[in-house]
Amino acid sequence: QSRYDTSTEKDIQLKNTYALTKLFGESISQNKQMLHLRTNFFGKSCNQRKSFTDWLYESLQKQDKIKLFSDVYFSPLSIGTLIQEILFLIKNPQFGVFNLGSSTALSKAEFALLFANELKMNFNDPEICESSTFAFKAKRPTNMSMNVNKFVLTFNRQLPTLESEIKLCAKEYNESI
Repeated sequence: QSRYDTSTEKDIQLKNTYALTKLFGESISQNKQMLHLRTNFFGKSCNQRKSFTDWLYESLQKQDKIKLFSDVYFSPLSIGTLIQEILFLIKNPQFGVFNLGSSTALSKAEFALLFANELKMNFNDPEICESSTFAFKAKRPTNMSMNVNKFVLTFNRQLPTLESEIKLCAKEYNESI
């Protein structure tokens, strides 16, 4: 499991309206036979809306000055791995609420620097800072990493590390050059 504190399915912190609406959706179907996945993912976008990695890649190409948060942690999966896991779940259904993410967590800054390294690119003197230095419109959690043990044990699945997922994603960007 991650070197950072990670939340289990029972650990709920309502920091904003988005979190409240997600919890409300889960509560409506709590007694029904449904599968709820709490997940976070990244990867190359197929539409106009830019993903986190699209933004990082574009910033690297343009040599933009950017801020990277050292205190915001997450444990997402690449979109390809998430799709594979969802296809597995369709064939092997279980009911309940499950965290589905990578088996390790990184800060957004660590993620960005590893992603750049895998692309063999460098940022233009990035500012590594804490998220509190940025004025967000809504409150945001600083620890979005997830404990995936319940998923791993229930489905007998091994989930990849975030570091290996970054390598997969960087390969997609390198192949499109």
